[in-house]
Amino acid sequence: MNRTQLEYAIHRLKDASTEKLSALKDRYTKKHPPFDAEALVKAIKEGKVTAKKNIRAIHRYDDVGVVFVGIDKFLRDNDDDVYTDKDAYEKEASAIRADVIKITDQLYLGDAKEALALIEAFAAKKF
Repeated sequence: MNRTQLEYAIHRLKDASTEKLSALKDRYTKKHPPFDAEALVKAIKEGKVTAKKNIRAIHRYDDVGVVFVGIDKFLRDNDDDVYTDKDAYEKEASAIRADVIKITDQLYLGDAKEALALIEAFAAKKF
């Protein structure tokens, strides 16, 4: 296998593993709802979100979490997703990573046809 073929095979393997790990994460995480401006305005009107008592001035660069009490639940990012079963996720993810390492070793050390067959089998494999 020449360098170009090796790079292509590694690229295919990386794409397949990224897709599988992403789907696995989606299966084992609970997404937070997107930002809801109407709910925030309602919470402010109801007094559930208030300015902190020790704030003397608010500047453009101030973080709203520093200025307001009760606003945290409105500021979640998708990075804050919660795993519903972290152990099951890690178990399945480690199996995917092990397969990737095995196929990578075959690509660098073995036969090109066998490596391609391994990539195709990996891409089709259900986790």
